[in-house]
Amino acid sequence: EVAEDWMDKGDMGGSLLSNTRLAVGEFESIYPNLLIDKVRKIHLYDYADWLVEQGFANNTIKGRMSRLSKVFLQAEKKGHSEQSPTVGLNFRGYGRGVEHWKPFTKTQLTQIFAQDIPSRERLLMATLITTGMRLDEAALLEWGDYKTEGDIPYFDLTRTTMKIKTLG
Repeated sequence: EVAEDWMDKGDMGGSLLSNTRLAVGEFESIYPNLLIDKVRKIHLYDYADWLVEQGFANNTIKGRMSRLSKVFLQAEKKGHSEQSPTVGLNFRGYGRGVEHWKPFTKTQLTQIFAQDIPSRERLLMATLITTGMRLDEAALLEWGDYKTEGDIPYFDLTRTTMKIKTLG
């Protein structure tokens, strides 16, 4: 309830909000009746163990804990708990390590784009492959962001409601 109130009133949007909702939902599914002031570090380590069992990478686990940390900090600020149980947690060694992906070969790209793919999905795949854009970033694009100047297509990322993770 504290988390929902904060997320509904907060200035979060896009993937930050959806990832926070995801982490809160997962945690609550493991501990459905646990009140926020009764959450202890052991509960968070149990949640991290659950994430490991699901096959998540270390960075994903740390990201989920970061989202929960913000919720618990808000609960602390509002007097719902004495101290956030996320303070001092250490998730080193939890989950898979970083996986480096190999780029597609020219042959693989030719095979991929030779398939009968609907135009929107083809554009999405081409966007991801050629820009390095993350899937969640591409999902936030609107058709109005896709523009051309002469024969040069580009994405206009100046929309005021657009949140860019990294500028580049």
